[in-house]
Amino acid sequence: MGVIRAREGQHAAERARAETAERLELALRAGNLGIYDLNVQTGEAVVNAEYALMLGYEPAEFHETNAAWLDRLHPEDHGPVGQVYADYIAGKLTEYRVEFRQRVRTGEYKWILSVGRLIERDAAGQPLRMIGTHTDITVSKQAQTQLQLQSAALAAAANAIAITDAQGTIEWVNDAFTKITGYTSQEAIGNQSRVLKSGQHPPEFYQEMWRTISAGQVWHGEVHSKRKNGTPLEEDVTITPVKNAAGVISHFIAIKQDITEKKNLERQFLRAQRLESVGMLAGGIAHDLNNVLAPISMGLELLQQVPLPEKFRPVIDSMLTSTQRGAGIVKQVLTFARGTDGERATVQLRHLIKDIRRMAEETFPRNISLHSDVAADLWPLKADPSQLHQVLLNLSVNARDAMPDGGRLLYEARNLHLDEDAAKRHEGAKPGDYVLLRVTDTGTGMPPEVVDRIFEPFFTTKPQGQGTGLGLPTVLGIVRSHGGFLEVQSEPGKGTTFEVYLPAEKASNAGENATRVKELPVGHGETILVVDDEPAVIAVTKSMLEAHGYRVLAAEDGAAAVAVYAQHAGQISVVVTDIMMPLMDGVALIRSLQRINPQVRVITVSGLSSQPGQPERHTELRAKGIRHHLDKPFTVESLLNALHEELHPS
Repeated sequence: MGVIRAREGQHAAERARAETAERLELALRAGNLGIYDLNVQTGEAVVNAEYALMLGYEPAEFHETNAAWLDRLHPEDHGPVGQVYADYIAGKLTEYRVEFRQRVRTGEYKWILSVGRLIERDAAGQPLRMIGTHTDITVSKQAQTQLQLQSAALAAAANAIAITDAQGTIEWVNDAFTKITGYTSQEAIGNQSRVLKSGQHPPEFYQEMWRTISAGQVWHGEVHSKRKNGTPLEEDVTITPVKNAAGVISHFIAIKQDITEKKNLERQFLRAQRLESVGMLAGGIAHDLNNVLAPISMGLELLQQVPLPEKFRPVIDSMLTSTQRGAGIVKQVLTFARGTDGERATVQLRHLIKDIRRMAEETFPRNISLHSDVAADLWPLKADPSQLHQVLLNLSVNARDAMPDGGRLLYEARNLHLDEDAAKRHEGAKPGDYVLLRVTDTGTGMPPEVVDRIFEPFFTTKPQGQGTGLGLPTVLGIVRSHGGFLEVQSEPGKGTTFEVYLPAEKASNAGENATRVKELPVGHGETILVVDDEPAVIAVTKSMLEAHGYRVLAAEDGAAAVAVYAQHAGQISVVVTDIMMPLMDGVALIRSLQRINPQVRVITVSGLSSQPGQPERHTELRAKGIRHHLDKPFTVESLLNALHEELHPS
């Protein structure tokens, strides 16, 4: 009985060991674990079926040796694996654990994680036996590589990217975020995303944003933010919620594109469009006003030459002064509308700045300190000095009025080269050399909505009666007429800076012809054909010319003028015609007259020399030999001088 019991106990132990071995084998298969038992001295290894299958071999045909294992090892992994093994054998590591690539039967490589330990050494401490496992980690390594690539792509992306937790605390930002916002990653991480708030959006804006993303939806919109240094930052933002395995939002990913420059250009473009529309309207009004002022001005000049009781002289002088003042206002409108050329000469801006500063020192309040910083090698300009003087004067007066309690007014001028990339950032700019004039005050400053309108004619923030609203539009018109452009930076409470960019002159052209001054000439019975669609202009011009020795024929449109000229072609010495007329304008009239008489002499006049298309018309007229053009309201002297030069060319 004792023997039987012993045998039964032995069989039970064997069954238990077999069951344990079976369970272990099932566990190894389930975990895809390959087992190896290596004889370190001979290099022979006993492996399980999973080990062979992992490498693409059938277990029955697979025989593992240390030499075969090394042959399958990726060349780049020999060094690192050998170092780990040596350190483990030397006792420097408590565990043999290493990742490497093994070539499988198809020739491809798999990533393997090997974990092992020595279980037997000889009396001298030399390793005899090592057991361990092989795990296929190819999928996880590929995922890790993909994640690293994605992380690198996010870090290198041009758009700013921020990842926050569910409460909006920043956990990660890329390099573009730090570059755009000015915050380092250390400063941003752990901070709330609201650190970029500018205060320009109402609370409802952010509440709606939060409702959207909290509901698991993507939010997209434009956000007015601020950089670390406080400067404005306009962003195109997309915020995407990220859910965990349980479907709960765990993070938000915000992708931000810096559109500050784009929005500035859009505002400049819209402002330019608005100003162009207003300019066309203002130009049309100016044209009509000039036609009204022209006969009044010439009529008053004629009255000055007529013997009248002395008591009427002051009245006539006052009327003429008022007419001239009205003409000056119209000229400002025309300057704004399209700019005027004026008399161009080589100009040193430093001299104009010096003159304006001297004037300001004498007339501005004492609590305004004046300063200037002008480059010694400042390039010359090809410009109308009187118009540039007006630019400086208008900007200086605006600065003075913006500092009722005193402040600091600074004039700066320096040379500047704009390449193509820099020119693209400025509306209306072309690549080239410029002189930059900067006028800065420490006054009250302006909010963005005011800055957007300051170049509109008749717009003013000054009290009624203290400003016409034409100062800055005139500045803009003059700058544009010189091929330049203008920019403004202003902030309430911090002052304003006007930057005027004027093309530099490549070479000095001093010594150009000066305007010749002559005595008032008279006619000697020559016949002049006057063509104008305004009867009042015809009447006064006719009276003025007849009073100075000319005979006058008249026509109120181009078609009538052609008929009159054809009838009196042999008698008419000069044709004085308006450019802008109904039915047939001045350009078409000149073409018709030149077909009748190629040598016809013509003087053109216009109430709006800067109307769209007029510069091209003037170029065409000069090509046709037209040498004289007068802007309404012109003086008696200017018309008589033009007639004399046509009749008696030097």
